[in-house]
Amino acid sequence: MKTTAKLISATALILGGALMAGQAYADTDANKFWNGDKAYHEHCSSCHGNWGQGIGIFGPPLKGDPFVVSGGADLIAKTIEEGRQGPFKHYRAYSGMPVFNFLSDGEVAAIVDYLKNGLQTATDPKDVPAGQ
Repeated sequence: MKTTAKLISATALILGGALMAGQAYADTDANKFWNGDKAYHEHCSSCHGNWGQGIGIFGPPLKGDPFVVSGGADLIAKTIEEGRQGPFKHYRAYSGMPVFNFLSDGEVAAIVDYLKNGLQTATDPKDVPAGQ
């Protein structure tokens, strides 16, 4: 009897874990934000900054940028996937956007969603007054 109970408990634990894992990666708005945040910081922030402020000649600011704020998601995705070099650059003072064609469609979509939504309202902690 104890062996059967242990077997049932172990099976329930395994099935419960599998169900929870499936829910953790569900395509919810919260997961899109966190996936986009993670992908942005992994692939984009080294040139565009943690808060979209831009970094020197490497990448222009993305926070408040009209192309990001008002541009179509498909055009932003194309820019991420194909990059912009030479005469195709929007900002001549910057080194150009490299090609990120190794990203999955889901990663690109998550980054675009984060750029258009999460990044536009992100606040650098050093800019928040003490006590808030």
